[in-house]
Amino acid sequence: MPRGATKQFDRTEVLDRAMQLFWEKGYEATGLSELTQRMGIGRQSLYDTFGDKRSLFLEALDHYAGTRMSRVSDLLKAPGSPLRNIRRVLAFYEQHCTSGNGLGCLIVNTMAESGGMDQSFEHPLKSKMKGIESMFREAFDNAKEAGEIEEDADTLALARAMCALAWGVTLMGRVGASKAMVRDAIRMNMRIIDSVLVGE
Repeated sequence: MPRGATKQFDRTEVLDRAMQLFWEKGYEATGLSELTQRMGIGRQSLYDTFGDKRSLFLEALDHYAGTRMSRVSDLLKAPGSPLRNIRRVLAFYEQHCTSGNGLGCLIVNTMAESGGMDQSFEHPLKSKMKGIESMFREAFDNAKEAGEIEEDADTLALARAMCALAWGVTLMGRVGASKAMVRDAIRMNMRIIDSVLVGE
């Protein structure tokens, strides 16, 4: 870029457009021409601003985690009962995965696609998976401290059950699974939580 020149676009806005396209099509199926068209910038501007396609995708994943996944984090960290917050997250997944938008979750979609991707994607994906697991474990730890679940409840195992559910139902939603299938999966997970309630 010539000295003194300024970019004629909003970086976050064009990154959001790239994220949306990756979310719709996946990493491998998304071409550079499609990206530049959707983002509304030239190929050289893409390279100058984000690097190559891989670098852009990794930044789009971070952008997704920091924006779309924040809804789950906000629900889990809301004031009041930690257990109620966990149940609200389950209700959120039920609503999201039966809404018919067909996109699922970008992180989960990438996990499903990752077998054919460069191994360098493995670390950032595992990092995000670990971050989601940690969010749920913290919520269950808070529920234990609040006396809502049994003292000997395995909060790591509970968190991993929640992760497995979240990843599974988002993929189910993407491939058009019935609302009944999604709801049954979520309600069975609720039974797991019910099994460790104090007094049950």
